[in-house]
Amino acid sequence: MNCTLKEDEIKDTADRYRIISGLTSDFFYCLAVPPEGPMNITWIDGAYQKLTGYSLEEICNSEDWLTIIHPQDLPTVKKATQTILSNRSCIFEYRIKAKTGRQLWVRDHAQPVYSDKGKRVTSIIGAIRDITGQKQAEEALQESEERYRQFFLEDLSGAYISKPDGRLIACNPAFARIFGYSSVQEALETPLESIYHESNSRDEFLKYLRKNKKLVNFKSNMRHRDGSAVNTVENTIGIFDEQGELIEIKGFLVDVTLQTKLEAQLAKARKMETVGTLAGGIAHEFNNLLMTILGNTSLIQYDLDKTDPHFQMLVKIEEAVGRGVKLTQQLLGYAKKGKYEIKSLDLNRIVQKTANTFGRSKSDIDIHYELSQDIPAILADQDQLEQVLLNLLANAADAMAGDGQLLLKTSNVTHVHIPATLYEPVPGDYIKLAVTDTGSGMDELTRDRVFDPFFTTKGMGHGKGLGLASVYGIIKSHGGYIEVETEKDRGSTFNIFLPASRKKILKTQASAGNGVSKGDVILIADDEDLVLEVGVNFLDRLGYTALVARNGYEAVEVYRKNRDAIGLVIMDMIMPHMGGGQAYDNIKNINPAAKVLLSSGYSIDGQAQEILNRGCDGFIQKPFGMKELAGKIDEILTDKNQMKDGGAGEYNK
Repeated sequence: MNCTLKEDEIKDTADRYRIISGLTSDFFYCLAVPPEGPMNITWIDGAYQKLTGYSLEEICNSEDWLTIIHPQDLPTVKKATQTILSNRSCIFEYRIKAKTGRQLWVRDHAQPVYSDKGKRVTSIIGAIRDITGQKQAEEALQESEERYRQFFLEDLSGAYISKPDGRLIACNPAFARIFGYSSVQEALETPLESIYHESNSRDEFLKYLRKNKKLVNFKSNMRHRDGSAVNTVENTIGIFDEQGELIEIKGFLVDVTLQTKLEAQLAKARKMETVGTLAGGIAHEFNNLLMTILGNTSLIQYDLDKTDPHFQMLVKIEEAVGRGVKLTQQLLGYAKKGKYEIKSLDLNRIVQKTANTFGRSKSDIDIHYELSQDIPAILADQDQLEQVLLNLLANAADAMAGDGQLLLKTSNVTHVHIPATLYEPVPGDYIKLAVTDTGSGMDELTRDRVFDPFFTTKGMGHGKGLGLASVYGIIKSHGGYIEVETEKDRGSTFNIFLPASRKKILKTQASAGNGVSKGDVILIADDEDLVLEVGVNFLDRLGYTALVARNGYEAVEVYRKNRDAIGLVIMDMIMPHMGGGQAYDNIKNINPAAKVLLSSGYSIDGQAQEILNRGCDGFIQKPFGMKELAGKIDEILTDKNQMKDGGAGEYNK
């Protein structure tokens, strides 16, 4: 509705406006509209002056009253002014700047005032209300709503509101994604009971919530829409009525399924590492014992004729020791400490050779090959790879109960093709070897424990549970990975990934000379008295003079005193006071030309390989017989004594 006032009416009621302005929260003003020139404020109440900090004179004498209006709101004010001048009242909002610089929001309700002839607007009367607090509240509400939207609708955690009866009344997209729903609407239409795993029912959840009122870092086993497991950590509060009845549940949960798997994998890796260390230590001690048995057997054999009835008994002892050596090799293989002699190898040739040999004793198993012809070489220990293949083939044969098909397949892959979810493969090129059988397969429990040492499904007396454990250790020690694909009653596939290599490894030929002098002095250092005794007897039978040391420190001191006489040092790796590695370095400092043969119940890899890389002359693994020791001594000393006759090469028993 259009309302007009005359000038004389304004004059008569000026006092009334002043009185009213003091009784209300609104501020009143009068803006003169001359026929020509700018408009100016002719009157404004004291409250407005107090609000803005400007005096009446400062406002009324201002050449341009628009200067106190926020620049961004000037278009709004000018548009509203034109509306009023066209004979219409107007309500509009804008910002003004107080004298202190503070920004204020106001709502202006203005209307035109006409001359007595009613032809022209001569002034504008307005009532202004300070709405700064309201605007601040609106902005705070808007920010709060935005935070809520980001937190509830866009946050990575799954937010939800539900009723105790299992109705989901609100959730965010993250909640829907966690459980495999395509949309929030689909999640809302699904009863909450369906996402709880059998081992963790919703009734138990509600019981715990009613008791504790809230849940902090509450772990639950949930269920994905496809049936797979979902592990969650949840922070939830219960809303209760005046009678203490649970009426609503509000919570945030996070999917920690991958984290849970990683923690389980880490725990398993630590367990296997611990057991591996134990297995390696046991194997080392067994090798020392076997060394004593084998050494004394060799010494007795040396003095017996082959026709002696006791000779064959000693052969049986040697055979038993050999079986013990194979057992310790499996333990060392699992501990990633097995015999390790790197060469550039053709994996296809090893696969065919080993499988053909295995197939001769398993004529009822049909072996097929799909071997890629363009795969590069690998850097590996041939004996260990053959052991891996034989263990996998034997395992497959047992799973097929002696009747089935085996497929051995090689191919070129990269790290992105390794189906690893619980570790990060080292980037690079790999050779994949897949061994697939048509056997009975494995259930989930068996698959998870298949590489554990001493775990077997073959029953008492039919398996030691070390075959696949050693496979795992050997592949890991070669920088590779092994994964299992299996399903109960549908066979298994063991996928092995070994780093590809373009290097060519130079193969050195050991000298076969027999020209080692029997007069050479050999220092043997070992902390095991029985092993030391056997070693001294070996050297004595081979015609050498033996000096002994029971630790690394003694070895260095004995060598220092007899450096000119000692032709070779046989050094045990693990000794008290000073280990073999440090003793080797000290001896080389005394005489850079010193010859050293490392000896250990452990393997050539690790510390032994490091010493060999520093120039050590050879390695012999316990247990060893006299013939093997003779060959190693002959190999190292032949060059030194090329012109002399006799020596270790004469031992041919």
